Amino acid sequence: MKQYSDIGLLTLMREGDHRAFRVFFDKYWEKLFASVYSSLQDEDEAKDIVQDIFIQVWNSRDTIYLENSFEPFLFKSARNQVISLYRKKQVKLNKEDELIERLSRLDETDDHLLEKELNSLIDSELEKMPLFVKQCFQLSRKEGKSISEIAAQLSLSEQTVKNYISESLRRLRIQLKNHSIEYLALVLIISEQR
Repeated sequence: MKQYSDIGLLTLMREGDHRAFRVFFDKYWEKLFASVYSSLQDEDEAKDIVQDIFIQVWNSRDTIYLENSFEPFLFKSARNQVISLYRKKQVKLNKEDELIERLSRLDETDDHLLEKELNSLIDSELEKMPLFVKQCFQLSRKEGKSISEIAAQLSLSEQTVKNYISESLRRLRIQLKNHSIEYLALVLIISEQR
């Protein structure tokens, strides 16, 4: 069957001959893949395009017209699909950039509101805590002071300061666990930033 010309293969393929299609596939797959890959530099995308072209050939075998060889038809199809892919990627990139910009504007507003709400919840909860527990938390998390600085300022041992900070964080976690994930995430972020 390898001795058949492209026109002969096409004639057999029109009759539903899968072996003729296999010979055609074996004859052109490597060249077509190399051409598409050289344009895209992405193996998976190149394989997808080449596969689509061969599917297109099989599905439209009754309407394909060849003067002599499949090669011009295949490479024109490949060129068109590569151009189409580039256009889709460009549109996608433009839409993604626009979406990212819109989301970042929303995120800034949402983050500000969430942080404000969270700070309000934290302040409300801190008011319920014993004085030294509250002071240790505020000096550590809100003013960024070290354990030794807080211990010196409040005339407490460093271990006591650590215990009070741990206790304040434990109480806040308990009170905030019923709130949304965003609040908990912000607590962690605020804690890590300090």
